[in-house]
Amino acid sequence: MKAVLLAGGYGTRLAPITMRIPKVMIPIAGKPSIQHLIEQLREAGIVEIILSVNTTQKKIEEYFGNGSTFGVKISYIYEHTKSDAEKPGAVGAINNIIQESSKKGAEKDDYIIIGADNFVWGLNLKKFIEFYGEKKAEAAIALYDLPNRSDVEHFGVVQLDEHERIIRVQEKPKIEETISKLASTAIYLMSEKLAFEKLPDYVKTQKEQNKKPDRIGDMWINFVETNSQVYGFKFSGFWGDVGSAQTYIETNKFAMNLIKTKQNGKTMQRIISETAQIDKDAKIKDPVIIEDGVKIEKWAVIGPYTHIMKNSTVHEGARVSNSIVFENAVIEKKAEVEEAIIDCRAHVKEEAKIESYSIIGFASKAGKKTRVMPRSKLMPFIELNDNTILEGEAKLSINCDKIEDELKRN
Repeated sequence: MKAVLLAGGYGTRLAPITMRIPKVMIPIAGKPSIQHLIEQLREAGIVEIILSVNTTQKKIEEYFGNGSTFGVKISYIYEHTKSDAEKPGAVGAINNIIQESSKKGAEKDDYIIIGADNFVWGLNLKKFIEFYGEKKAEAAIALYDLPNRSDVEHFGVVQLDEHERIIRVQEKPKIEETISKLASTAIYLMSEKLAFEKLPDYVKTQKEQNKKPDRIGDMWINFVETNSQVYGFKFSGFWGDVGSAQTYIETNKFAMNLIKTKQNGKTMQRIISETAQIDKDAKIKDPVIIEDGVKIEKWAVIGPYTHIMKNSTVHEGARVSNSIVFENAVIEKKAEVEEAIIDCRAHVKEEAKIESYSIIGFASKAGKKTRVMPRSKLMPFIELNDNTILEGEAKLSINCDKIEDELKRN
């Protein structure tokens, strides 16, 4: 069995962070989100991995290489697109990757296919694969048992028969009409037959009908209604992604609960670099990750659920909680950052307040006593004047090349 990790999205909802870093390389609990999946696949015994990426994502290959450092074998298939609008659709992309990998000389095989921006905890991939084999399935879907029934409106849900075969798929139903609260995740197993016969036929039919083969749910509806042997494997735990500021922050918070280190014989939820300079009067609330060269001054409060990356500075009396602060950022005296993302080289000035699910972009500045309201964005290279209130988005016409040039220059 081979794995396909779908990493070719442009991450537009998480801009401006994704203007300089691929979405799947954004850290969750201290490591690139896609690395968590690669490690889970390796633990399940799947070591041959195909990464589907677009041509703006060379940083992924630069980091993982051929996979040997991570105990796997990685190959790359590049999509020659420049935006989400140019992509062949989600189903079309899966079909292209599978067929392309076969053209490159790889033997036909069964596949596990995963959306690479997923973070999942509680799904045992090894048992999922065993379940698929025992059922002699043509396909199997990992089904997340939603903790809240009201969430069904955001997902495709399925109905199982007594043998755990999927007999009905329902896309984003109303709460009162839902057939279950088993959400179809972006984690699938496909047999060789389905991958190389039924899937290409489905894509061909969609194109003949002038439809873009995009929605995964429509594909599963088609396979179920045409009597393919599609089974559902239920799991609970946690299923999140890095698709938006909110889902990224909440997923990171969950993942940081899993941090376990030993200090003076005690188990703690913190990773603090020996080169970090933390004043004795600063307060650190676990779980936290504090990297090399970070400086935290007196009376600052850091955490919980906070990751501060290399060479960033948090000045006297500032508070940073439930947040991700990238490299070389500065948080000045008495500033407050709560449930926010501060990109590298950003500067949050004295007594500024950055509120929930906001993003402060690359090399931008939030002036003294500014207030950035919930879900707002300060795009790269912008400086907010003192005493400004930002609600929504403040931006300039900036392209990714300018950010890359600035990073190389310094």
